Amino acid sequence: MPALFSVRVQAGNPYGKVCNNWNTLRLPIFHLQFFPLMKYPFSSHVSVLEQSSSPSGDRLVQLWAKRYVPNLSILRLESNPSAISELAEVASPSGRAKTVAKLERFLTNNFESASLRTNALSTYIPNIVNLAEARQLSPYVAHIYKKALSIYLQQSPSLSSLLARPTAITATSSIGTVNCSIALYKEWAEPMLEQLATGLEPVLWHLRERLNQTSDPRTIGFMSTHFHFSTNLLLEKLTPCEQVLLTPYFKFVEEQVCIPWQRVCNTAAQYSPNLPIIKVVEQLLPVTQEIAHLVYARMAQVYCDHRTRRGNLNEPGVMSSAIRDLEMFQLYLWLCFLQKDMAPIEQELLPLCAMVFPNIGVTGELVKQMSRFLVNEIMARLEPTQTSLLFPYTQRLQELFSDFDQKAAKTTKYSQKFVGNSRSRQSIPVG
Repeated sequence: MPALFSVRVQAGNPYGKVCNNWNTLRLPIFHLQFFPLMKYPFSSHVSVLEQSSSPSGDRLVQLWAKRYVPNLSILRLESNPSAISELAEVASPSGRAKTVAKLERFLTNNFESASLRTNALSTYIPNIVNLAEARQLSPYVAHIYKKALSIYLQQSPSLSSLLARPTAITATSSIGTVNCSIALYKEWAEPMLEQLATGLEPVLWHLRERLNQTSDPRTIGFMSTHFHFSTNLLLEKLTPCEQVLLTPYFKFVEEQVCIPWQRVCNTAAQYSPNLPIIKVVEQLLPVTQEIAHLVYARMAQVYCDHRTRRGNLNEPGVMSSAIRDLEMFQLYLWLCFLQKDMAPIEQELLPLCAMVFPNIGVTGELVKQMSRFLVNEIMARLEPTQTSLLFPYTQRLQELFSDFDQKAAKTTKYSQKFVGNSRSRQSIPVG
């Protein structure tokens, strides 16, 4: 497949030295770094995704884009032929306009109160962020979804390539990364990724700037939850056919907030395509979701009696959030592996988990075992020569989360002190 596009590369290491001493970490640094998309300064003159001659970067971008091909399996087209005509109507320009108009009305008139009053979300707010601050963020979140809807409205790819794709997709398959023809990729995955990544960058930047003014760094941890529940809330307003077509767009929005796909592709672009380090990443990226499902199933089996603030591990809402978190862990591991630097996990992922997990009933024991199960599942898929390459990074990952409760307690103490000293500030200093 010819070179398509890749993320622009920023020379040098943007993370600084590895933070080996937890006590030296400062949350304001992490505060600026939270959004994976925001690691690189926004410029209206340079597209987020550009034409590139790097085979390594191109191949990973293709794997990334294929995650957002619509999954038709939930429509059961074999037993429900009428759904094909309904899907065609929804996918037409007029059908897309009706869907967008419906959601834009909701985003304009009801989104703030509805998103904050969602039962599941309301249990999080008192522990993570005050209600007033969460309410101030809702317009920014709504604006991001409106931008995604405007991009959805502009696109109208043919259904033929999508209907030709096999619809029997198992629960643990890597949705969008198997049986994806060149036509399907070119008509659906590539243009959607390119337009979303480019179009959403400035509006995500505005949210990042607003977060930089918050009085409580825990607000950052709340954002991934806010987007997760907002996506579910919007999808509830749609018919099954509308959900199939819009879910990839909302999934991209949610992942762009917390999963560093773009940065992994960017870093990979610096490597020759035949190097062993690239081969490892290319081998395991397509099964990111499969690994997440298998690890979560193991966790739910071992900790069947554990309850978070949203319920036990068999609750659908808990499972979907945890799957996203397990995918986030994997992408941060690949980012560290490609950069040969553990700073992204030490300075971003770990502080995020330390701020959020204790407040939602996720214990240190659970996090420690999750890390162990994840590493075991990843290593089981590699050859001995590959495991030796990855071992220093998986070992360090487990070390970082081995005493999670103590680190979380330090983070909580720092956050409380920081909030107490920041009430009158207009912005948070960047360390």
